[in-house]
Amino acid sequence: MRTKDDRVEKIKKHLSYEIWMLCETYELTCKLKEEPETDEERIDANMKIESFCVHARNLYEFFLKATPRDEYVPRGFTPAKANYDEPVRLLNTQISHLIYEGRTDKPAKLIDGADRLGMLKDLRTETERFRAAMIDRTLAKTFQKIPTHLTAASFSATSAVTTSSVTNYSATPVTGATGNKGP
Repeated sequence: MRTKDDRVEKIKKHLSYEIWMLCETYELTCKLKEEPETDEERIDANMKIESFCVHARNLYEFFLKATPRDEYVPRGFTPAKANYDEPVRLLNTQISHLIYEGRTDKPAKLIDGADRLGMLKDLRTETERFRAAMIDRTLAKTFQKIPTHLTAASFSATSAVTTSSVTNYSATPVTGATGNKGP
């Protein structure tokens, strides 16, 4: 079993870092060109999308697995949604694993803006439910939130994101959650 200091650090530092990076990379993906023209632009787009997906996968894993989640919330706590298989499958297939269904370059099978928004909404719901269920109420106040305005986006038929305030979002990282230091 972890010490109380270890549990506090995991929430204040590591969980906040994952949420902060999820929000920041989501914003960056909203600003991508629909059709990158150069290799540099394609690499930049892939880095931003993959970074978002890695942080989304880390958060799904944290909120969906009883261990280590049970160190913070009462036993029996369950995710809001009974099944997150589809977004996790997409993340595993497209980002984390070469061996499963295989990666694809078919646009209809890629993780797109609508998928990322759906993941952000799922994770915002799980973050808020987790915070509300936490046994240590003081600790519950210490980790970052996913701002409501980031999940208020919508997509047109071409999947271009539209939102009134995405470009104005500025996370205030907690100690140890800066973009260049890592977790």
